[in-house]
Amino acid sequence: MAVRVRCVWLPPSCRARLPDNTTLPIVIRAGGTWHVDGALVLADDVEQYLRDALVDLGAPQVARCGARIRAVPAGDRIECALQNGGRAFVVVRADGSTSVEIDLDPAAGTARSEVPRDDELFKMSRALSADPEEEE
Repeated sequence: MAVRVRCVWLPPSCRARLPDNTTLPIVIRAGGTWHVDGALVLADDVEQYLRDALVDLGAPQVARCGARIRAVPAGDRIECALQNGGRAFVVVRADGSTSVEIDLDPAAGTARSEVPRDDELFKMSRALSADPEEEE
């Protein structure tokens, strides 16, 4: 399936429909310049990086990261399944850089995939605090 783009001119904006049926906002600025709101990530590239990293770790195996092309908001993570049951997590930052976490143990990978986001952890931590009114 191809990527399809649809634009409107008042106000000027476009949306690309990706192969997995998600949409990617495209911001159009004065003078006709544009930028993608978020990052476009190709699963093939991430999977190849993970395969190489797993070989370096002495645990060669296949990684599967789902949708072949996807829009990722800055700071979000992509979860990939590893052939032997573990998981890998790739965080994509606003500047396009990434960080990778590889959990080879299936139980650890499953537990990590269920961990709430940092803001949820902060709220849970505050709720457990002896003095919830105390400053950060």
